Amino acid sequence: MISLILYFEIGIDLFSLHRIRISKIKNESIYTEIGKTNLIIRFDKLENVVKKENSVVVLPANEYFDDECIKDSKSALGAYLDKYFRNNLDQFQKLVNDKLAQSCSECTLQKKKEDDGEQKSYGIGCCVFLDKPLNSAEKILLVAVTEQRAGLGLYSNISFVYKAVNEIYRKIIDHRIKNVYIPLLGSGHGGLNKRIALLTLITAFTELLKKDNGDKIDSLKIVIYKNDKVQDISNRTARKILSFGVGLATSKDKAKEKEE
Repeated sequence: MISLILYFEIGIDLFSLHRIRISKIKNESIYTEIGKTNLIIRFDKLENVVKKENSVVVLPANEYFDDECIKDSKSALGAYLDKYFRNNLDQFQKLVNDKLAQSCSECTLQKKKEDDGEQKSYGIGCCVFLDKPLNSAEKILLVAVTEQRAGLGLYSNISFVYKAVNEIYRKIIDHRIKNVYIPLLGSGHGGLNKRIALLTLITAFTELLKKDNGDKIDSLKIVIYKNDKVQDISNRTARKILSFGVGLATSKDKAKEKEE
């Protein structure tokens, strides 16, 4: 469906897209290369993935970074924190609040629910970087990728993900992180279609990585949720989206090719 829309609406010749070589690592991962960066899709629970050195785990939050977000074990953020900080969630929340006060002073007051008062919204794309919080070995980057407003509920969209990715990339470069682990942003409680979320992540990161020829990051691992009974996106579909997304972001425009 996505490819048909692109073909008919904006005239992309799908057969002219840059062909992408995709390799398979056992049954759990597929990967390709963008310059010097390995772009990997891993099928697993984010909290179970074994991380390399100098790594950061990106976790999606709502615009308020509040208890409802951090203590929700059904979200990617909540499930991850439940494994690594189960007995320290209140301290973790306080640490996040302190970081927000230091680095995200610009905020607006929004009404989250009709019957509630106004709360501080830090805006889509706001990031909180935590280096070994509460004496752990973890490096965590929380990013606001969903809004929640009275009368609208909790939601995300493609533009939110693109904005979040740009801010994530800036933080990664600033802190000289070499390996990144990230779930399908916006596709949980935010309601964004999981396949569209994957395509959005791939095109957004590919556009940034190709500008640096992949020199800044060694690996980017997108983790698609999988347990014994459920897998959010099939291997075959993920492979197609990876090929299409990277090919779309790395192919030259025909008009520019003629000029060159």
